[in-house]
Amino acid sequence: MSDLKAKTKSLMKRLFPERQLYLRANGHVRLLTFSPRHQIIASAVALCFFCWVGVTSVHFLDRDAALAAKEKRLEDMMRSYQALDAELRQMQQGVVETARRLDARQDLLNAALHDGDKPGAAVEIPIPGPQASLTPTKPRSTGMFSWLTGATEDNPSSLASIEANLAGIEARQKTIAERMVILTDSTLGSYDKVLRQTGISKDRLLKVAAVETTLDKTVKGSGGPFVTMDDAIHNLANISEQDDPVARLLSRRMELKAIDAILAHTPFIPPITVAEISSGFGGRHDPFNGHGAMHGGIDLLPKDLNKPILIQAPGIVKKAGWNGPYGQFVEVDHGNGFVTRYGHMRKILVTAGEKLTLNSPIGYVGSTGRSTGPHLHYEIWFGGRPLNPLNFFKIAEDIQNLRQSAASQAHGVKA
Repeated sequence: MSDLKAKTKSLMKRLFPERQLYLRANGHVRLLTFSPRHQIIASAVALCFFCWVGVTSVHFLDRDAALAAKEKRLEDMMRSYQALDAELRQMQQGVVETARRLDARQDLLNAALHDGDKPGAAVEIPIPGPQASLTPTKPRSTGMFSWLTGATEDNPSSLASIEANLAGIEARQKTIAERMVILTDSTLGSYDKVLRQTGISKDRLLKVAAVETTLDKTVKGSGGPFVTMDDAIHNLANISEQDDPVARLLSRRMELKAIDAILAHTPFIPPITVAEISSGFGGRHDPFNGHGAMHGGIDLLPKDLNKPILIQAPGIVKKAGWNGPYGQFVEVDHGNGFVTRYGHMRKILVTAGEKLTLNSPIGYVGSTGRSTGPHLHYEIWFGGRPLNPLNFFKIAEDIQNLRQSAASQAHGVKA
């Protein structure tokens, strides 16, 4: 032990020998002596100081590294949040667009099914199935989904549940539309079947009506409007008829509406109370020379010569006056390709250019022109060729029933 102490003291003396420091100032000299003990203490203090500086530096470096790591984590979290927020906004936008599309589809359904309503009378089609989660407590502004597409405090919290409910509503709307397409197609088929008895198909009726309405604006006013289905569909919603049953329904309903408007301006019953039909339509023996001839109308004998001739559809008088073999003659254009002619009258009550309403008197039965006795020569023309008026008389009741059925179908829809 004593040897160790001796060696230690010897080492300390070698490492920290006594040192002297001379200081001279203003002619005075001072001597400072640093013993080994003082040097050891000073070295220990310096060592402690440098150790503290080292530990502190390492701590600060570690803290900077930790802060940098935290900042990186915060940046990663912020990027994740922004990505999640963008995804959420995209989902919200998808829900809003779906809601708006369904709102537009509902407008299409309502528009397709209230053709004959009074202005301002809205027709709502109930959507079957639960909708409690889609119904806000505050009153809605406009549209089924305005609570979702506009600002509101009652938005449902779950986008997934909203999307599921919207998908259910869309499916039910399509189901309603598909059912109505079947009903409307059935009505259109019935119209076609009945009209073919007169020699006119449904498609030809619409085609000729479209051409006549385009060429003559005055006919449009007197003969009822013809509305093209494509324009109506594109104006109400930008959807494909091939993909969407609601668009198909609107197309069919617009076609049905156009047919109804045309038939409302088409004469189907005799213009007088008929006692007898003295001569039919088509080939006959001429009453004057007995030769074969073509008769472009029918000859109607009235029950009462003193009752006026009443037109059976609105129209415009195109001709009124003497017309050779027809004698006193009136021609009325009903629009949409339909024209009626009245011959052998004894007195005319209208003038060319006059607008006539249903049951307007145009004159009295007579025997002017090439006639063997008092009767009314009556013709119906469509698309520039004469048709047999008897066929129109035969389907008058069927047409009336179909129009009433189509109207009740449009007003009484219960989805």
